[in-house]
Amino acid sequence: MQKEYIKDFTIGKKTEYVQDLGINYTPSFLPRYFNLSSSISARFTDMMRKYYENQEGYQVEVFQRDGNTNRALRANLSLMNSNLLSSWASSMGGRRPSGKQDEKGGYYDEKEEKYRDFEFNEDLSEEVLKKMEQEREELRKREEERRKQEDAYRDEEEKRKQELLDKEEDEEKLRQEEEKKTSEEEEEEEPEAQEDTEEQPEDEQKEDKKQKEPKAERPPFNPLLFVVQNLARVKNITGQYQNSYTMNYTRKSDLPPFAFQLGLPHTVDRDFLDSIGDENTITLSSGLFLGRNLDSTISFAHGFNKRISSASQQNIGTTFPDITLTLMNFEPWIGLSKYLQSGRINTGFQYTTRASGDIDWDKPKQESNTISLSPLVGFSGTFFQKVSTNIGFSLSKTESITAMDDYNIIKTSDSQNLNGNFSYSFNQGRAFTIPFTGKKIHLKNQLSSSLGISYENGEDITRGRQDSSQVERSSSRFAITPGATYQFDQNIRGGLTSSFELTEDRKRDDGTRTFSLGIWVEVNL
Repeated sequence: MQKEYIKDFTIGKKTEYVQDLGINYTPSFLPRYFNLSSSISARFTDMMRKYYENQEGYQVEVFQRDGNTNRALRANLSLMNSNLLSSWASSMGGRRPSGKQDEKGGYYDEKEEKYRDFEFNEDLSEEVLKKMEQEREELRKREEERRKQEDAYRDEEEKRKQELLDKEEDEEKLRQEEEKKTSEEEEEEEPEAQEDTEEQPEDEQKEDKKQKEPKAERPPFNPLLFVVQNLARVKNITGQYQNSYTMNYTRKSDLPPFAFQLGLPHTVDRDFLDSIGDENTITLSSGLFLGRNLDSTISFAHGFNKRISSASQQNIGTTFPDITLTLMNFEPWIGLSKYLQSGRINTGFQYTTRASGDIDWDKPKQESNTISLSPLVGFSGTFFQKVSTNIGFSLSKTESITAMDDYNIIKTSDSQNLNGNFSYSFNQGRAFTIPFTGKKIHLKNQLSSSLGISYENGEDITRGRQDSSQVERSSSRFAITPGATYQFDQNIRGGLTSSFELTEDRKRDDGTRTFSLGIWVEVNL
């Protein structure tokens, strides 16, 4: 019996015990340079179970403990390299002469004879763009004030020159009248001199205007700014580390110590445990800002797993490179803006190596290399603002090598996958009047339909001793799953589900064809 006594009173006994502990740590110092978040958790479980043992020829019930502890550690670190370099490049570019920049902070292109925006500014993060937008707004206000002052100064200068010209004209008229009285010859030469004196102020005025207008010049090339701008195209580098440490035990009489319950290793003897699991994963990710419409990411992942038990084994896996390219909002380039919205095309390449075998091996028992294009081509977008489309085609090839005593077994697996989904929604409420009553029946009239397409094709070939080969698997599968849901009103709706699936096993020369149809109605009373 599971009883515990205090003197002559039974107080019962714990038959199940679960303990959860967790700590999260997210410091906020130096957020401009890096962001750090970490967490650690430990879960301990213990349960009393009934076992049977043979004692002196009889089966006796024995209650013993089974349990485990699982400790998980996670840390995330993001280096704000792109934000820092972008801010630095923005401040360096902002020290250019304001007279040579436009309202957007661009520069004058002498070849095209127009202002151009810095192409780098199109690829910055949202925070940096907001900061740059504020700086551009301040620059624009200062430019407007400068232009207003120049216009006011120019108006005053023109007004003063005009007054001077009027005064000179009056004096000239008086002089002409005096000269006409003295001599007729001087009266003929005087208009020519008058024309010269009238033309001279106009020419001087044009030259003054040209001198006052700022000459648009392209800023000199700054090699340091060029290097910083290109380094800032590298996205913020993010790293993550995860560790999971588990320990299991069975058929014990007493609870393990509290340090064991926290998941600390080496707190009990190895003979006390049935198995130990240690899993470690490290990931790094970044990318390049290639433009407003083109994005890229690159990742690295490494995992090391070890399990110590009656059948101990360790596994190592690495994925690098893991590259993804995405082209977004390309429909204006090909003139499809009226028909396609939020268009996106992406492609990816991954290379993965894995190895497994005995702990602390000299050479792994099994190795594999996988090259995959996932997806080779992927597309998503919305046609006519109603038809949502998502489709992708992937390729994968894996070569596995298993080491035997005097030969190797090589297995090659090729697979192709196509997955697509199309959905359409329609919503237009209607109302019908019941004759002779005047009452109306309102129908929600909401239709949601979808069409799924899936295609899989795979082949496994194994080569053994003396290069003999055998086809282990050669099959394909094609499936179409249309469906529709119609909402009559708030409490009544119905739908139609169907599927068509075609499978083929080329190795066995066999295949199946399946068709299903379902109709359902839901009424809320």
